[in-house]
Amino acid sequence: MTDLGGRIVAQNLVLLPKEPAKAIPAIIAGVRKLITANADKTFVGIGISLPGRTDLGLQKLIFAPNLNWPVLSFKPRIERATGLRVEMDNAANACALSEVWFGDSDGNHDLVVVNVSEGIGSGIFANGRLLRGENGMAGEFGHIQIDSNGPLCGCGNRGCWETVASNRAALRYFQEAGGSASVQTMEALIKLAQAGEEHAVKALETMSVYLGRGLRMIASALAPREIIVVGDITSAWYRFGPVVEAEFKINSLSKGPRLRPSLDGNTARLRSAVALVMNEGSI
Repeated sequence: MTDLGGRIVAQNLVLLPKEPAKAIPAIIAGVRKLITANADKTFVGIGISLPGRTDLGLQKLIFAPNLNWPVLSFKPRIERATGLRVEMDNAANACALSEVWFGDSDGNHDLVVVNVSEGIGSGIFANGRLLRGENGMAGEFGHIQIDSNGPLCGCGNRGCWETVASNRAALRYFQEAGGSASVQTMEALIKLAQAGEEHAVKALETMSVYLGRGLRMIASALAPREIIVVGDITSAWYRFGPVVEAEFKINSLSKGPRLRPSLDGNTARLRSAVALVMNEGSI
């Protein structure tokens, strides 16, 4: 829950069952609990950011290789259960809006937000509005092939950018190098790297090189004024950001955009859901 300025004033972490049919009631219960605990507040709406592309007009899920949930039932079920308006969109699109509403952007120049998590998604804000493309598919740079012999991607192709530069890629590099099998999360991997563990450092450096390589592609294709990175890697940007930037700036065409991590770090995706509500579909 945030105020109108996007400041987080309360939050719940809901541990979800693996079965999607059971997870939606758990989400609804979590929302109701937050509303009940803050009964003195007026609620405007609920935002949901998704790791997939939706057709906003048809409320249809178009492309979500990393999501095996009945997403289309989210909106009506939560609206009925809470009586509040629900807005949902791709997480990267939502993060782009969040940069305009709450971040360091003035909303007058073009920017691209790259959301790095289990996959990679991009939100493009150009000419004063989100660029959605046909069927809402603009920004799927994570599924452009980087290595034709690379790992199999959830989309069915091999060597997509997200297979070599996402959180899952970093964890894979760590395991392949002989790192401890007990390290299962990006947060744990980053903590190991910050403590100087050799395999963890190398894994995140490899991820960072590929991340910079893909960002170079975005800079050459779109020439935005800014490219903003969102995700767990931003918590160690002081250490791995220079690796990303060094790879990013190899091509002269990529020297123009300002490259930076999101100012609100790992809370960017939380505030992005709020931006969807604040935006009220106007962009």
